[in-house]
Amino acid sequence: MRKLHDDNLLEWEVYASSGDFGLATPARIMFLCLSDRSIRPRFVEDRWDKAAAEETVVRASDAELRELLDRSQEID
Repeated sequence: MRKLHDDNLLEWEVYASSGDFGLATPARIMFLCLSDRSIRPRFVEDRWDKAAAEETVVRASDAELRELLDRSQEID
């Protein structure tokens, strides 16, 4: 898990989430806004498995994580 600030200075928690249990769905990188709880959580999904998603969260620069946040979508 990491924290970062977006261009609007909102603070986000970033973490990897596994796909649906027992299914071959990819893992997601989740974004939870800590500054404004009225903002719905967001996610970005790629062909990561859980380990690759976790590694991306740990090793990516803040700029790379902001790029992922920019292309993320709200959870339904």
